[in-house]
Amino acid sequence: MLVVLLLLAPWLGPQGARAQNTAGYGDWQLHLPTNRPLHLADAGNRVYVGTENAFYFIDKTLNTTQTLSSRDGLSDVGVAALAYDSVGHQTVVVYRNNNVDLLGDDGRVRNLPDILRKSIQSDRTIYQAAVSGRRAYLAAAFGVVVLNLDRVEVSDTYSAIGPAGTAVRVYATAVAHDTLFAATSAGLQVARMADNLLDYRSWAVYQPVPVATGGYEPYRQLATQGPYVYATVDNGGGTYVFRRAANAWQPVAAPYTTRARQLRSSLRGLLLAGDNYGVYRRDAAGTFQLLAGRPARTTT
Repeated sequence: MLVVLLLLAPWLGPQGARAQNTAGYGDWQLHLPTNRPLHLADAGNRVYVGTENAFYFIDKTLNTTQTLSSRDGLSDVGVAALAYDSVGHQTVVVYRNNNVDLLGDDGRVRNLPDILRKSIQSDRTIYQAAVSGRRAYLAAAFGVVVLNLDRVEVSDTYSAIGPAGTAVRVYATAVAHDTLFAATSAGLQVARMADNLLDYRSWAVYQPVPVATGGYEPYRQLATQGPYVYATVDNGGGTYVFRRAANAWQPVAAPYTTRARQLRSSLRGLLLAGDNYGVYRRDAAGTFQLLAGRPARTTT
């Protein structure tokens, strides 16, 4: 419950969130497993949460929770990624089978089944979703899928963008200014949005990792916070956090002896959730503060 505790904390009173008390079907909903949140989208007055077996939202004003399903107009089950479109006032809901819904703040659901229907012979896993402007970027095992949120369609797919045109897994994306960042199996790749992103030669790879981290694993998490882009690198059982400033990557904290599960921005600062320890927020002063869970050990 680490991430949910983080998001609930500013709004809940001493009694915690009150579950919505509805009859019949609603009673059954409340027994669905809502622990182990894997995916989050902060949608103003609501926080949407995807777990292994359920999808629900937390109402910040009423301090209630409500499970969502096909009865609410959703097209599928099994959430794989979430992202909020603050301009269109809708949440991008990506399912494990590659189906996509756009869930409006007013409850309207628009389905985008293009990826689901597409014949893809390789791994179809979608790891993360991010929204910038009128586009959603889906990080997938087969590349980056770009959704046009106004037209509700797939506008581009960037595949084989690795060195020499090799196929890469894309674990996360982030957009900062005129640049698209992609955490891939080949390393952290970047490309200018104005270039032809279908051409692998438009993509540059940041290698090696900015500091000596030993046997590092690929970048897995990306987030933008203010003018900066943050990235995490796993090194065995630990996590390094970097910030891009003045075209250079700088470590922002000692490595935590836990793997980063999520890295995302918030109005109060950068959030880092670890597998085994807790949720931290990096404040304006650059200090990581424990918000939920127990302190992680750091290495020197």
